[in-house]
Amino acid sequence: MKKSLVAVGVIVALGVVWTGASWYMGSKIESRLQEETKLANVQLAQLAKNAQFGTDIKLEIRDYKKGVFTSNADFAVVISKDASEVVEGQDKKVEEVIFTTDIDHGPFPLSDLAKFNLAPKLAAMNNTLVNNDTTKELFKLTKEKSLFDIHTSLAFDGAVSGEAKLNPIDFTEDGGTVKTTPLTVEFSSDKTASNFTTSVKGDQVVVTKDGEETFTLKNIAGSVVGTKVNNDQYLFNEQLLSFAEITHTSKDKASDFSLNDFSLTTKSDIKDKFFNLSQTYYFKSLNVGGLEFGSGKFGYSIDKADTDAMLLLTKVYNNSLLPWNKYHYGNDDMVEKAVRDVLEKGLVFRIDEASLTNKSGASKLSFNLDLNAFNVKVLESQQKSPAELFNYLFKNIDFNVDLSLPMLAEFRNSTQYLDAARYQETALTDAEKKEIETTTAADIEQLKTELQQNINQISQDEKEALPLMLLAQDGKALSLKLNYAADKFTMNGKTYSFDEFMEVTQAPQMLGLAAMLFGMGASSYDYDDSDYSEESYQEEMTEDPAIIEEQEILIPEQPAQAQ
Repeated sequence: MKKSLVAVGVIVALGVVWTGASWYMGSKIESRLQEETKLANVQLAQLAKNAQFGTDIKLEIRDYKKGVFTSNADFAVVISKDASEVVEGQDKKVEEVIFTTDIDHGPFPLSDLAKFNLAPKLAAMNNTLVNNDTTKELFKLTKEKSLFDIHTSLAFDGAVSGEAKLNPIDFTEDGGTVKTTPLTVEFSSDKTASNFTTSVKGDQVVVTKDGEETFTLKNIAGSVVGTKVNNDQYLFNEQLLSFAEITHTSKDKASDFSLNDFSLTTKSDIKDKFFNLSQTYYFKSLNVGGLEFGSGKFGYSIDKADTDAMLLLTKVYNNSLLPWNKYHYGNDDMVEKAVRDVLEKGLVFRIDEASLTNKSGASKLSFNLDLNAFNVKVLESQQKSPAELFNYLFKNIDFNVDLSLPMLAEFRNSTQYLDAARYQETALTDAEKKEIETTTAADIEQLKTELQQNINQISQDEKEALPLMLLAQDGKALSLKLNYAADKFTMNGKTYSFDEFMEVTQAPQMLGLAAMLFGMGASSYDYDDSDYSEESYQEEMTEDPAIIEEQEILIPEQPAQAQ
């Protein structure tokens, strides 16, 4: 009996403590929310200014009702035209997005306990969108249910974490439909929002047009890890977007396609005062019109770029893309200047891999450009030879290509099958496929021959010949390897000085292209290809009697008509 009384006493004591703690937490929550609202409004004002919304955005807490274990309030996002945008005599239109909010007091919020989240917290909030004039169109998407519900937990140290659930959409208009399964967004941030993570998951999105075309996304997943690097700018350290399947179907079967296991991965960081970025696109298989085209990958990276210049370029470029940016068409000069600043300070740009793989093989390309820091004023004030200019701009260049001839033949056959199928109602016969394959084989042989030809038309010596690509011993692959470093070009195993390479390849236009890239104008750096031509290679210009000087034709004026 005594033990039972003790147990009851402990439970009562815990209940009193919990009740007192919850009431105390409730008194703290209101002041905390007011502080967070003030901070949020400062950030929203800065965001609206930087992004050039042309609107004022403010967060308000309304009708706060405090209880012992729970409190209630309305959170309102108030959107109005910026004062500078309001025309004299015109009302300042105000729109409001309102959330009804239930606040569970800590240290153990009831809604968190229901999710078996037992960690002590200051509070947990559950937000539901309110149907009003501003949001009524959103409620049509979900059959008059709230488009999304949000659960947020507030930690004692100021950190925030939670989950937003986008409810299923089932909407039809003008013969088109949109249907989705629930979409879940999880998020977390520290007190100052200096570090945050976000992830997205959903099963399916289906969009149908006129009952004839259907676009489907399956197994949607995404995540972002970010860090604040400036007062108003974030660096996305890691980003991932993936779909298990992307499909399009229609009455035109030749236009149907499916892309399986597609992913986009982006990584960026700032290390040793340099900005580094890499991005990779990948798909496991591509099927178009019932034909398999294989897998593909494209990845590029930027390393050792100036951090301040890259952050400025990112900010200017992103702002130029914003649809509400009232200066959208006036940012080209700013973007160009930001790009120039990045290039002038040097960087390494790479195409790490561009590849396509099918059942017959794989073809790959890679490229590396190590750009020196340079000064445009120096280039404008100093006359440099082509070799000096090239060496001044570029530290290292690598370009490698590996072509699988069976893979190219397979790809060419598939594209030809698809092209033929689009212009006939019946399936291709075996004879038609055989004809396509025969044509492809002949084209591949011609390509192989042309790529092995000597690109130095002057050289008649087989030992000195320089083919564009080298053929593998088994005759099934072609490769190109080109490197530039320290005023030396090495191509397919042969090394040349800059001047020798220009003569052998007859490629002086490369310098003109480089000059164009950096906007320096060709007048100061015109490349005279006569420096690298033999007199015997000059062709005499003969007068062609078929070419006659065009006489100017005068059209008499029409006489003025009598009025």
